[in-house]
Amino acid sequence: MPRFDEPSLAAIQTFVDRSCEHFEAMGLSYGFNGDMTAWADWLSKQPNSHGVTKTHDPKHTHLDPGNSFWAHLQDANGQVVACHAQRLIVTDDFFDDIITQTAFFDREPKIRLDDLDLRLETKLMRISGRVCLGGGLYIHPDWRGKGLYNVLSRTTRAISLRHFKLDWYLAYFLTSQSRTQLGLEGAAFAHALPLLSGIYPPYGRQTDIQLMMMTREEALDQIRQDNQTAIGSVRYRVA
Repeated sequence: MPRFDEPSLAAIQTFVDRSCEHFEAMGLSYGFNGDMTAWADWLSKQPNSHGVTKTHDPKHTHLDPGNSFWAHLQDANGQVVACHAQRLIVTDDFFDDIITQTAFFDREPKIRLDDLDLRLETKLMRISGRVCLGGGLYIHPDWRGKGLYNVLSRTTRAISLRHFKLDWYLAYFLTSQSRTQLGLEGAAFAHALPLLSGIYPPYGRQTDIQLMMMTREEALDQIRQDNQTAIGSVRYRVA
């Protein structure tokens, strides 16, 4: 992957600056924390959350400040009201990591792997290099419906793109029409790929999962587009 050129870095900075101004106008501050245990502890105590995903939980995955962080929004009282976790994976073949299930969690070897019903599209693809897996995006119920989802997801992706010098940005989403719309329109991923219909290892039960994905250049193109529009102009209610 070639180096970031100056216009690309400038576009990222412009978008981040605009996003931070947007958050500040709402009475929120945007920041980061490299302690993923703190993230897991905080999220586990929040109302109406889907719980702590094992893909970003240091109890199940090798995480440290060099390969992970979580972004947060804090209110005027210093209380965290939203978060988004990030995990870097450096790989020769991301789908091989899925098949061996280290793309889900990797702290300990498994005696027996879950049977994964991978879709054909997955078996034909190749993703390699520096890959960031986003997850655990949560917004406190008091702050939902205010347009935070799309701005937080896109801003943290922009930061990850630059910080980790990414080739790809990915996320696992449940398969449904509303989640596909949330990923493609709310978070502005470039592609939604059917991933598996069967056992999803982080849940340990039958679940349909799709892979949201985009290359570095697709992420940069989205940043350039967003810089031409009003921040927070698209709103999605997160269930």
